[in-house]
Amino acid sequence: MCVVQLVAYHCKDGGPAKRVARRLPSSQKSIRFVHEWVVPRANAGEIGLIVAQAAEQWGFSPADECQSTIVYRGGECRGAYQTVNTRGGRLLRRLISN
Repeated sequence: MCVVQLVAYHCKDGGPAKRVARRLPSSQKSIRFVHEWVVPRANAGEIGLIVAQAAEQWGFSPADECQSTIVYRGGECRGAYQTVNTRGGRLLRRLISN
């Protein structure tokens, strides 16, 4: 399991992070890594990908979902939970059981 954060600098409401996310060199490298390395492997079914927050900033939409990729939306993003009752949690369980 790997967690990649778009902006690794936390703030109370997320506003400042959203404003600078795409301009930070670290964020640009994270986006490139995800789209060049992670996404192709998820599309091939080799790994699972859960985009739990900031999907638009990462360059994802619900249309990017497939059997191995989950893109959270709406209320799912608030807690970004990975439990038995969440789509991401179900994907993780499926991958672990294979």
